[in-house]
Amino acid sequence: MLYLFIFIVILFLAIFELSSKYIMEKLFNVIFLIITLIAAFRYGVGTDYFGYMNIYNVLPKLDDPYFSTFETHGEYGYKLIQGIFKLFNLDYTILIFVISIITMYLFYYYIKKNSKSYMVSLLIFYSMYYFTYINNGIRQGLTIGLFLTILLPLLKKKQYWQYIILTLLFSLIHTSIIVVLILPLIRFDFNKEKFLLIIAGATLLSFMNIGFLLKPFGNIYISYQTYLSSRINLLSILSRIIIFIIVIILYKNTSNNVNLEDKSTIKYYIIGIIIYVVFSRSELMASRLNVYFKCFEISLIPNMIKMLKDNQKKYIISYAICIIMITMWAKEISGALEQGVYYNKVNILNYPYVSIFNKDDIYNYRYIDYSIKDNY
Repeated sequence: MLYLFIFIVILFLAIFELSSKYIMEKLFNVIFLIITLIAAFRYGVGTDYFGYMNIYNVLPKLDDPYFSTFETHGEYGYKLIQGIFKLFNLDYTILIFVISIITMYLFYYYIKKNSKSYMVSLLIFYSMYYFTYINNGIRQGLTIGLFLTILLPLLKKKQYWQYIILTLLFSLIHTSIIVVLILPLIRFDFNKEKFLLIIAGATLLSFMNIGFLLKPFGNIYISYQTYLSSRINLLSILSRIIIFIIVIILYKNTSNNVNLEDKSTIKYYIIGIIIYVVFSRSELMASRLNVYFKCFEISLIPNMIKMLKDNQKKYIISYAICIIMITMWAKEISGALEQGVYYNKVNILNYPYVSIFNKDDIYNYRYIDYSIKDNY
């Protein structure tokens, strides 16, 4: 019930913020702190929680002679982080605590610096990114935060060498961030004809086996081949199309007031759509690459809604966004229940929160392999 209660509070505050001229900075700070602590102290929450725990428990310490040759899931940078924590005999829950705090701070900093409507940004973040990239995909959640907070400002300042070097460094945590290296190469703006032409080309590419282009990128190539057989999530595709249409409508109605930084962000957002189309044969891979660009919705949508002069359009789009976020939040929780093998008594309305202070309760809600459980 905790997650549902927080969502309802954020939703109503976002509606109030959309309907008024207020920016609820203090309430935003309080709620963001609460959901940060909830993430930091969680136990067993997230599909891969116990999988990552198992990896951490079997990994040798950094000073162990077998550390460098020990094969494990994940890039070397993440392996190194784990090795350092193990060196100091720190529990896995401490690793989760630290990564959660850092990742949440990175998203907090991005919203505070770029959004003109904090509560709406929080609604988008909590509905579409919090459960997937804070509670679950912790490595990619960290690299997304690093991209938004560290790499993006370098890109906007045209400090390309620093941008490239740090991107390669961060790829040691999650290889997928390599995709953002395409952004310095984009030196043109989009118009309707150019966009449609590129989308047509991207669609043609999507029908081809372009996996060979990814061979130099190791883990990305392996993941692409692995995920080719993954089932297509129609709701995920539909949500992207609808939100993209809303972003374009907003931009068309506010382009005269959009600053240069937001115009660049729109361009990067469109690049993300094109990348998604190119890799759409592997929907999961397409989503993982696209998310670095899709997350611009966190700031773009609230900012452009604030700029709308037409009150009727503003209200229609605002409530459309709220309905979409309700749907996406329910989708995220439903996915967490299915992937986490929760028992039938658990549903999106009573999705439980378990912390390190009542960790044994997790076994009341989801199936945990007893061979794994016995190791913890």
